Amino acid sequence: MVFISETKCATSRLDWLRNSLDMFGFGINSVGRSVGLLLFWRKDVDLTIQSYSSDHIDATIFNHPGTASWRFAGFYGAPLAQNRPGTWQLLRSLKAQSNLPWLCAGDFKEILV
Repeated sequence: MVFISETKCATSRLDWLRNSLDMFGFGINSVGRSVGLLLFWRKDVDLTIQSYSSDHIDATIFNHPGTASWRFAGFYGAPLAQNRPGTWQLLRSLKAQSNLPWLCAGDFKEILV
């Protein structure tokens, strides 16, 4: 899987990358100076997009029989400090939706310790 944040362009402009990597993909277009998010995955991966917004892409990855499924969230935190409580509420909401193991990656706009 490949997650790209801050694409700063329409997802259609990045189709060449997805095609050259021979992957499936899902993207959130950037509008003006907004971020833009992309998630690419190999064609042999069983992935379902669960939810998305201009700030995140949440997916479940279903593994082969005998192995555990898991979740991935590609995330872009609010750039303005006053909007960050909403960012953390979104993460809490996503966490509450499933008990599967969860990998959350991206730009949180915070120092995590």
